Amino acid sequence: MAATAAYTIQGTLPELSRVAALMTSFLEDQETPPAAIFAANLALEEIVTNTIKYGLFPEVHPGISISVHVMADHVELVIEDEAAAFDPFSVETPDTATPLAERPVGGLGIHLIRNMLDTFSYERSGHRNIIRLTKRFS
Repeated sequence: MAATAAYTIQGTLPELSRVAALMTSFLEDQETPPAAIFAANLALEEIVTNTIKYGLFPEVHPGISISVHVMADHVELVIEDEAAAFDPFSVETPDTATPLAERPVGGLGIHLIRNMLDTFSYERSGHRNIIRLTKRFS
């Protein structure tokens, strides 16, 4: 069993919502376990929202490319963009023992990705950021 879907987001949050719904429908059609669908959606929302908000896109950009691959035992999400180079996994892990009101803003989404997904990686290829995430079915 292997199935792939590909999407492009034009750099707006409404576009993210549209693609997240399409991806969820695709994953459900592939009989992906609910925990893997939840993890894929969380990762998509976190990575793409940060890219849209902080990626400093040039005035004209080709959008954010997302591909979803469903294999027999895992789902893989690949997110590519031409935003400024940034490795989200280089961000320090937040101190979750500190009271929420005393913590700096940010970092919890990446922390959740690190804890919910099985693998995550970043690479810069030419002018593109490439993030790969996998969630095993267990």
